[in-house]
Amino acid sequence: MMARTSLQWLIFLTSLLRSTPNQDPEELTAKAGEDVTLQCRDHRGGDIGKLVWSRTDLGSDGYVFFFRENRLYEYLQHHAYCGRVTLRDPEMKDGDVSVVLKNVSVNDNGTYQCRVANGEGDKLINTTKLTVSGSNSENKMNDVPEDGNSSPVGRGLAAGVTVVMLLVAVFAVVGFLMYKRHKNKRSGPPAAADDACAERDGIHSSEWCVRSCVNL
Repeated sequence: MMARTSLQWLIFLTSLLRSTPNQDPEELTAKAGEDVTLQCRDHRGGDIGKLVWSRTDLGSDGYVFFFRENRLYEYLQHHAYCGRVTLRDPEMKDGDVSVVLKNVSVNDNGTYQCRVANGEGDKLINTTKLTVSGSNSENKMNDVPEDGNSSPVGRGLAAGVTVVMLLVAVFAVVGFLMYKRHKNKRSGPPAAADDACAERDGIHSSEWCVRSCVNL
């Protein structure tokens, strides 16, 4: 009886050790905006019936990645990971069940666990602690040149617009001066011409008077 009990305890402890991951998780660091690979490989062989990636602090709010019967169950994913997680190897050759997490941010910081179920049962394979530094907005600001222009094309376009505006201003000033000068030339002579016409009309009037008197 004691031997049987001891054997049962031995089997239980062996199975517990097999299903218990390393105490120290793998450390993974990244910068905001990068794509990171969460490594995991099941060396037991056989067909993978279910693959689950989870984050310990999310609890029952949803999974990072839930794959079963050769399909992804997106409705079981946490909303923050929908459309951002894919298998590194869609065929999962040699037990490679690593996933790629796209466009990481500080909100992705946490401890990730990889669990695989096959013919031998469900097993926790790997644990990874991800630490993301910086923010996406800082990376975008670093991509902008110090002078504030986004590209050489933008700088050239701005310079061209400035030149055109200066030329328009110069032509406007020159045109105004020419118009003013031309107007002054036209306004002078007509006064003299009017005086001459008046004088001529006066002479004609005098001659007409003399001729009228002689005829009388």
